[in-house]
Amino acid sequence: SNDPTIFNELKTKSMGLYKYWHDTGYEDDRPDVTNLLKCLVARYSTDNGTTWTEYGKMSDLQTKLDITVDTTGWGENLWFINIKKLPTYMNGKAARWSFVELLSEDSPYEVIYGEVSDENQNTAADEQNIFIHNVHNVEVTFAGTKTLVGRTMTATDIFTFEITENGTNNKWTVQNDINGNIQFPTFIYGLSDVGEHLYTVKELGTDANGI
Repeated sequence: SNDPTIFNELKTKSMGLYKYWHDTGYEDDRPDVTNLLKCLVARYSTDNGTTWTEYGKMSDLQTKLDITVDTTGWGENLWFINIKKLPTYMNGKAARWSFVELLSEDSPYEVIYGEVSDENQNTAADEQNIFIHNVHNVEVTFAGTKTLVGRTMTATDIFTFEITENGTNNKWTVQNDINGNIQFPTFIYGLSDVGEHLYTVKELGTDANGI
């Protein structure tokens, strides 16, 4: 008689991640799919989330886990990441999966897992929290104009201005150009800066004669 043949089939499961972009006006800063998958890391736990083991970057696992990314079918601000072949078991134990996004230090985005309104933010996307939000920092720039009464500005009419963030010790000084234009620094606000920000601008003095 023929020897019996035993086949062991790896059990897998699928999981979808919803990636929301909160970046109106900054859409060009979004990564392409290849670079996005390089930032997403898959992890698994066999002790119900007590400890996590890194499985690899999704860019390296794209074929193995059969990962696809839909960037158009869910609206312009929502991408859907479909992971079709997650192993159900790892090392003989039931596996729970989670995903974290590792951004570079100079990335203009911040990451929220779960719901944006959650008071206690999650630290990863998992099988119970399938939402990843990318919130773009907001850039605010102040500008002004210095004018003289009685005559026009000349190249020697240089004035110094100080802008102070109210309630802090943060101060910046700038000077006007030959046309009187004043360009203050660009301020960048992230999620930790949500709230009201007030600034005071004052002229510190003058180097122009006769004023």
